[in-house]
Amino acid sequence: MAELKVLKTTGKIEDFQCTKVINGILKAGGTPDQAEEISHKITDWIVQKRSPKPTKTTEIREKVLQLLKEVNPQAGETFVNYRKTPS
Repeated sequence: MAELKVLKTTGKIEDFQCTKVINGILKAGGTPDQAEEISHKITDWIVQKRSPKPTKTTEIREKVLQLLKEVNPQAGETFVNYRKTPS
């Protein structure tokens, strides 16, 4: 399988890292099991899109939020307000 690429809001293209999805969910108050399950669903979702273009991080964030709210509404609300500080 080809490397999955993401398009950041800065315009930079990077490899998709499911650990970033997991860490965001955990910081929002999701459980490790929820984070792991959602990260797998996000990976599958990106693969199923079969787009030659990188997936926008904003799209990934929206999908994570949708899935997280389904299993943990409180963590979903926290995730809405979570913003990673630029590195």
